[in-house]
Amino acid sequence: MASGMDAMGMKALFRDKQDFIAGALAMLVSMSAAAEKQTLSTELTVNQGNETIVLNLEVAACPRERIRGLQGRTSLEDDAGMLFLIDPVDKVSMWMKDTYIPLDILFVDADYRVVGLVESATPLSLRSISSPQLVAAVVEVNAGFIRRSGIRLGHSVQYHVPEKMLERHCEVIG
Repeated sequence: MASGMDAMGMKALFRDKQDFIAGALAMLVSMSAAAEKQTLSTELTVNQGNETIVLNLEVAACPRERIRGLQGRTSLEDDAGMLFLIDPVDKVSMWMKDTYIPLDILFVDADYRVVGLVESATPLSLRSISSPQLVAAVVEVNAGFIRRSGIRLGHSVQYHVPEKMLERHCEVIG
């Protein structure tokens, strides 16, 4: 052989190239899956007198995310949930189609006040759950949160998602 490589060396080189290609392909698939599952998150703080509750929420800001919501999930951490951003403010309806987790739902107006509460929405139900008025956000958390936290109509919540982050996120998600 002109290159001075024997058959054993060729086999080792070929195997190394195969390993390299397989590794590169696995990395690309992994990166693609990570981009597909890219989520935007924020903390939501519920203020009620001298007690503050902090939740870690995924943000459903893009149309595709708002449509999917928590569908298909079988569990949710105790301090987790989803924040649906409604822009412009509007009266909205939700449902539990393909949602396996019983949820509590909080409707939040543009002044960050809780204006509607739904306890223990029934999993997989197609019943429409409507906001009582115009809202800027909807929060979905594990059923029992409203009872445990003592949150009531009129309580204030705080969350912040920078506009530039939303724009970039929705460009990537589509």
